[in-house]
Amino acid sequence: MKKRKIRSLLCFAILLPLLLALAGCGMQTGGKYPKKTITLIVPYTAGGTCDLAARRLAVLMERELGGSITVVNQGGSSGAIGIQACLDAPADGYTMVMTADSLGTLRVMGLSDGISYDDFTPIAAVVNDPKVIVVAGDSSYRTIGDLFGDMKERPGKVKMSYTGPGGSGHVQSLILNALGCEPALTAYPGGSDGLLAVASGTTKPSYICMAQADAALTSGTVIPV
Repeated sequence: MKKRKIRSLLCFAILLPLLLALAGCGMQTGGKYPKKTITLIVPYTAGGTCDLAARRLAVLMERELGGSITVVNQGGSSGAIGIQACLDAPADGYTMVMTADSLGTLRVMGLSDGISYDDFTPIAAVVNDPKVIVVAGDSSYRTIGDLFGDMKERPGKVKMSYTGPGGSGHVQSLILNALGCEPALTAYPGGSDGLLAVASGTTKPSYICMAQADAALTSGTVIPV
């Protein structure tokens, strides 16, 4: 597909370079930018790492640009719905999407009509947030050995929450497969939903970003293994 030069993609790692790139990237010519509200799409549900980072980032962007930014959650299909919404919007610099690594897997998983990084103009990496494997605070699993051992003894029986095919949780499950573990993958619209499933005992483990799991880890609702 032809690259859409003015449409913007916000991926995950450092904050300051993004602000500098936005201020000087020349997304619109012929006057002051922005002249109207910018829409920042989060292709996941509210409360996840991407959502939390986007909302904090929007405040800083508004301060830097002197304009209004609206954060819109459009979750589903491992981010494909929100990413497609950005792609379908006018390429005028007023619609952005902040996404995780799933953008790189949507096409190969058959979750999009050929969407790739080539369809967007990257602005900057924004967040580097490591993931942690968590289980409920009252779980019988106390170590990674406990969890992996049960997955090996009961293949396809230990439910693991993730955000759907093509997402990072799916990639991580493939690594588990290579280690001889076979979790029963249970999809949720976003990481926060998957975390609640673990806390309630609906699923056993989940791979969760540290920033997203921080409050639950602090309270003991979930624990790392």
